[in-house]
Amino acid sequence: MNNKYEFTGVKRGGLKQIRALRSFGAVVKGDIGGWIGSEKNLSHDGSAWVSGYARVYGDARVVYGPFNGNSTTDFKAAILATLRVLPVGSDYILYKRVNKVRDGVFKSCRDSRFKYVTGQESSVDNPSTDPLVSCGSGLHVADPLYWQGKGGDTLIACQFRLEDVLAVQEGKVRVRRLLCLGEVTV
Repeated sequence: MNNKYEFTGVKRGGLKQIRALRSFGAVVKGDIGGWIGSEKNLSHDGSAWVSGYARVYGDARVVYGPFNGNSTTDFKAAILATLRVLPVGSDYILYKRVNKVRDGVFKSCRDSRFKYVTGQESSVDNPSTDPLVSCGSGLHVADPLYWQGKGGDTLIACQFRLEDVLAVQEGKVRVRRLLCLGEVTV
């Protein structure tokens, strides 16, 4: 096995801090990472990483591709670890690339029949609840830079609640419903 991190020897509250043994994704060899309970919490494969003050422990596991968890607490830790985003209360704001139809009305890049309207909630019928399916049925949101070069002519801000999270993959979150806050410029 080609380990990508080691423990620094620093411990806090039963968690151990990590250090990158090699460069991968946005991580540079030698980078000090966040805190994990054990190696079962963070895969040595792919580019999954726990950074900053993020903590992953218990049954939570950050892996290449999707975050594999079984509670909203796990999803909160995964969103913080992979996107470095914190909620305001239980609400998050992330972004989505779409095609603009007219002011305040946007259509999905994947399904032109699916519309987002500023100030209105959008939801998906029968979303995939399997956190291991990377591009399952649901609404995908991410940080604004994730969407560069991935189609769409407009970036919209979207608000969602932690209880609507279905999966956290590297760089994006899949939710069952969200509120379109409107067009943003980068």
